[in-house]
This record gives sequence, C-alpha cells and structure tokens, in this order.
Amino acid sequence: MIYGDLLRFGMHRTQLPPESMNDLRQRLLGGTPFLEIAHYFIECAIKDDPNPQFKEYFREAMRALLEENSAEVAALAGSPIEKIFLHSLFLSFIKNGDFLLLHPTYDDTAKEITDFLAILKRWREFVTWFRANKPADSIETFLDGEVERGAMCQDERRGYIGYIFKYTYIPMDDYYHMTLQPRFPNIKIGGKPIRPDIYFWVPNKPDIKIIVECDGFHYHSDKQKFTSDRQRDRALKALGYDVLRFSGSEIVKDPVNAPYELASYLWDRTMAHGS
Repeated sequence: MIYGDLLRFGMHRTQLPPESMNDLRQRLLGGTPFLEIAHYFIECAIKDDPNPQFKEYFREAMRALLEENSAEVAALAGSPIEKIFLHSLFLSFIKNGDFLLLHPTYDDTAKEITDFLAILKRWREFVTWFRANKPADSIETFLDGEVERGAMCQDERRGYIGYIFKYTYIPMDDYYHMTLQPRFPNIKIGGKPIRPDIYFWVPNKPDIKIIVECDGFHYHSDKQKFTSDRQRDRALKALGYDVLRFSGSEIVKDPVNAPYELASYLWDRTMAHGS
C-alpha cells in the first residue's frame, strides 16, 4: 500500500491503482494492517497543529478509541463487507478530526442508550463534585483511597480506568455514537423483532436516529427478504428513523467513497440540527 495514495481518501470518485485498492480492501478487514493505516491518518490529522499538548491528547485518545472500536468490529460485524465498510468509515472520521464511538448491543438498544446516558450524567456530576471539593490530587488517587477504606472493590476500580479516560477526555455528548447489530424488540415485522446492521445516534441531538444496512446480494435478493426489508424501512421511518442502504457490491468496488458518502451525510445531519 502506498500511503501517499490515501491522502486523497474521501475525495469524490477516488481512483487508487488496482494493486493499492486490493491491498486497501485486505487492510480494511481489520487487525494490525488496519491500525497501521489508522495511525498514519492520525499523524496526518495533527501534523499541522501548532499545539503539542493537543497533538499528544488527540493521538492518544484516537489510538485508544480505534483499538477498542476495531476489536468490537472483529467481534460483532456480521460479514467482511461490514468490516470493510466500518473500518473505512473510521478513517473518514479521523481525516475530519472527528471521534466515532462504538457500542455493542445486547437485548434492547433503546434501553441500553438510556442507561448509557444515565451513566454519562452521573459521571459528569461526579467530576463536577470532585473539582469543586478536591478530595484528592486526582480522580485516580481518590478511587485508590476508596479501595483502601473498603468502599470500592478492585474490579470496580479497574472498571473506572476506562471511565476516566472516555468520559473525561473524549467529547461524548456532541459526537456520533454507533451501535452495531442494534436490537429493537418492540419493532416487529412478521412477528419478529428487527435487528439492523448499524445505528448512529448523538447524545445531545435525540432527533438524530440513523439506521444503516449493508446489503449483501445473495441474502437480500429473494422476493420475501426484499419485501421484508421494505416493510422494516417503513416501520422505522414511521418512528422517526432515517434508513440508508449500501449494497455489498458498491462497498467492495469502492471501499473509499461509499463510507465517505455516509460520513458526509452524518456530518450534514449534525449541522442541520445545530453544531
């Protein structure tokens, strides 16, 4: 892969050489080959910023987030097409200097988002209390003291390490969150609850509710599935969700611009709802 070719990433109708395009598809499947490209994009995103502290913050925050996101994609993405699409989408966000936060889903996506927002609110309240009262030199020192006096166990303390990083250093409220394989048990087609591929949402913009489907031809080509897909789209739209579909063939043929088209749509939606 000639990384210089990727500087054109996201430009309209990007045309990489065939050998570079094939290499890119393989790297977008994930793992170390993808992270190498992602780290390159991170460095390009910050190279012209004059603030060394911002550079270090952005580099460390984005690297940690990417490694976590890529691990979740490996565990949850339903097909190679989805992996290529999602990893390419991450690169589009990095190039734009944006964070994209990924969530797994379990039983009920709407409830899980509500629970997450409650945790986020409690964490913000804790940080406000800590800064006002200054019970210790740092949050980490305070938590260590809670363990020593028996108010918190070590497992809970270790869990807070992720909270400290994510909820303190990553802007969680105004950036896009993405739930993979979301579950909506109360939305049913043919008596069965639906499970789309990807769901995008923004904590501070509850009207943004975007469903994305990556449709492989063989799975979605029969008449019954085609009809079910349209019924599901109508049911979601009636409840205020936007639904976008990308075919597997366009993702494989153009793994750069198909995800960038989605990224541009997402950014336009946030601008329409106020930045």
